[in-house]
Amino acid sequence: MCGIRSRLLSLGRDHRFSTADLVVACLWLLLALLSLPSLILLSRAYLENQDYSHGFLVPLGALMLMRQRWREVRAAGDSFRTAGAALLLMGIGLILMGQWYDTALRPGYLGHVFVRGTGVWFALSGMIWIFLGWRATLVLAPALAFLLFAIPLPGALTKPFTAWLQQLVSVVSTSVLRGFGVQVYREGNILHLMNKTLGVAEACSGVRSMMVLLALAVGVGLYLRLRRHRITLLVVISPLAAVVGNVLRVTISGMLCAHGRPEFLDGRLHDALGFLTVLVSGGLLLIVAAIMVRLESRDSARSNEAPLRELMNGRNLSRVKPRTGLLCVAAGMLIAGVLLAWTINQHYRVPLPADNHSDHSWPPLAEFPLQIGEYACTQNHLLTDNEVGILKPSDHTVRWYRGPNDEELMCTIIYWAPGLDSALWPGHSRPGKPHSPDGCYPGAGWEREARFDEDVSFEWLTVPQAHIRLYRKPLESRAVLFWRRACPLQYKQPSPFRGGGVVSRLELLFSSWNRPLARTVNGRSSVLISVRVTASPEAARRTAIDFAEQVAFLLPEYGID
Repeated sequence: MCGIRSRLLSLGRDHRFSTADLVVACLWLLLALLSLPSLILLSRAYLENQDYSHGFLVPLGALMLMRQRWREVRAAGDSFRTAGAALLLMGIGLILMGQWYDTALRPGYLGHVFVRGTGVWFALSGMIWIFLGWRATLVLAPALAFLLFAIPLPGALTKPFTAWLQQLVSVVSTSVLRGFGVQVYREGNILHLMNKTLGVAEACSGVRSMMVLLALAVGVGLYLRLRRHRITLLVVISPLAAVVGNVLRVTISGMLCAHGRPEFLDGRLHDALGFLTVLVSGGLLLIVAAIMVRLESRDSARSNEAPLRELMNGRNLSRVKPRTGLLCVAAGMLIAGVLLAWTINQHYRVPLPADNHSDHSWPPLAEFPLQIGEYACTQNHLLTDNEVGILKPSDHTVRWYRGPNDEELMCTIIYWAPGLDSALWPGHSRPGKPHSPDGCYPGAGWEREARFDEDVSFEWLTVPQAHIRLYRKPLESRAVLFWRRACPLQYKQPSPFRGGGVVSRLELLFSSWNRPLARTVNGRSSVLISVRVTASPEAARRTAIDFAEQVAFLLPEYGID
């Protein structure tokens, strides 16, 4: 104990902290302060979205890669540093853009988290470039590149790929089950067994395990210093291993269910089976990596000595310090970034009224009438636990009604209360976002008839328009009428959840500065009416419109405009 104390005291006597050291510490503190809200949102994404639950481990892997290459970093010597300021400026701009988008429009999905995470990555890379130079940054490039696996991708990029993987896993699993003699009938991503129905959800598509296996493949390849073509081969193998693992998961679940063990279709046993298949896929990937290590020649570029000889042409890193002017520029950009972030937060700070739906003046949607005109309720449903976890509704009702001419229809009404933001944790209470049947129905095996698509407006609608769709699957067709509402609290502006591309989003974002939207929206709601087609699609369409008019007349009594 005395020896450790004497070493610490001698270290304090030997090293004198200069003004430059204080400036460096302040720069890193400013970067941490600017990045803190973004890091909190990234952590929330890891906790709430299991596709990115590996995000907590990625920084640890990046630190291991940095530690492995630190001797080469110290040998890199002095080199050009000014371009690091450009990366830092780009990172600060992306962080501020992500915060502005999130604060002004309250999107609720991962798009702004992706922009913020990318900004933090650029800012960190710029700071490393400023302090270490381009040679050292080039040595650390593998570790910095590995950090990109910690940034969640927007749903617009992953959803189409997820849907394709779900379809692939469903088709292959059906063929394998039939090969083992299990009777199964497939409707889209739904597998009908003799005694149970098995749905291939997004978690079973392979995207979740693919994210993990891709990060594992790149991390192992970089740590083992495999050649580029071998790392590329590992990356190519990873998606195949993920798909094979999930086909194995669905196949085993179906076979166990067919033999009287339906508990493996959901719950802890199903999750444990999924975890086991990921371990098997990861183990196979590590075996392939081990074989590649044996194939590497002893005189390959994996050796640490060759990079050291190439980089030992500059001064020692410990004797090199960034110029004062460059440090002042970096400090000015970080201070400006912190001030702009604070300005954005204050500019959009709008007091929220109490949740009108939570007081006792509005009855819950569970008390929605069982008899609506000539339509009588025949069956009452609730959203499944998986649907509730995705939609996060404040209140909802799902009911089947029968019309005067034996029309069979389903009415789904969902309401989201406004979310009150925490000062420390922005967006903590953000409610879920309304989903469209255009994404949900195809996943359940329905095919959309695009020629029947129609956008309609009625006097009794409180939204600009409703949407009509026709979906088909073997032996059944449905006409679907739906509308969604996301009303800003104070201003008659377009909804921040409207459709449109990047240009329309940017227009709404810039216009929100002069007429700020509220911190969230009051009373998001979604109404969907699905009518079974018996006579003709046109007759089902008329039934849906007639029933929707009567439902819209009742909605204000339940706090939904």
